[in-house]
Amino acid sequence: PNDPFATLVHGDYKAMNIFLPSQADSGKSVLIDFQWTGLGFGMVDVAMHLAHSVHVDALQEGGETRLVELYYSSLQEALTANGKQDLARDFTLEVAWKQYRLALLDYGRMVLSVFFKDASPASFANRAAMENVGFVYRNVEASLHFVERLDQCLSHFEKERRESALGVDSCEVSSQETCVKRPRR
Repeated sequence: PNDPFATLVHGDYKAMNIFLPSQADSGKSVLIDFQWTGLGFGMVDVAMHLAHSVHVDALQEGGETRLVELYYSSLQEALTANGKQDLARDFTLEVAWKQYRLALLDYGRMVLSVFFKDASPASFANRAAMENVGFVYRNVEASLHFVERLDQCLSHFEKERRESALGVDSCEVSSQETCVKRPRR
């Protein structure tokens, strides 16, 4: 609660919990199903939505990076417009990616332990047409992509830990790339 980036999160932010207006310019979206609402990092909802509701084709070839960075830039604009310049300055893209990766790993923990325990070609086939079921539970390609992303996130944190032990800082600029390493002062 005392973290400057803590905010109210939906906790189950996925397509089936968002009602969109019938016309793109006719109103705002409406959220439903608030049983998991609580205090947390906003990137939790971003990670859940992208992993659960966005087709794998839109996430590949830099799509995930573009979507996360679009969210980040929109958040930066909103914070600045609402007089929260200090928070906008402190909530760097590096912080956003760290929170996003951690949230993705946390969601992955739940998906792997609860939903993948009975994963099989038949279970994916049975859920394939169920639009109210997330892509990671009904699409083998989406599931494999999700597991690959979890592996990339874990590898990122393992690398960060090794660099920290060696006294080297790295600067994260996107989901896949690391900028020039610089020695710790």
